[in-house]
This record gives sequence, structure tokens and C-alpha cells, in this order.
Amino acid sequence: MTYPPRRLPFEKLTTIDERVDYIHGQVSAVQSALNHLFEKEDLPTMAVITRDVNLRVTLLPHTG
Repeated sequence: MTYPPRRLPFEKLTTIDERVDYIHGQVSAVQSALNHLFEKEDLPTMAVITRDVNLRVTLLPHTG
């Protein structure tokens, strides 16, 4: 029996920013679900931390 190759759910995404956006969405969904469960049990919810990250790239002349 031959099994198909295992693939990660974000393998079809080509750029790193697409992969980061995908993973961020997954983590946000988990945090939201946990907070919902915590509220049902009258437990303190997790703090939401938001950070802006600026990525800079220096282009050489005539490289586009």
C-alpha cells in the first residue's frame, strides 16, 4: 500500500507573508475559542496582544 505524501495545510501558499497570515489566522481562532470557553467557566480570559511588525527590504539600483 502506498500512502500519499504528507503536506502541511499552508504548503500551497507561496510567499512567507501568505504563510504568516495563515498561521496568524489559525492562532487567532484558537485564542478566540479559548476565551469563549473561559468566559463560560467564569475564568479570566487571555490578554490579546497586538504588535505591528515592519519588514524592510533594501533594493539595489536597477533591480526593481
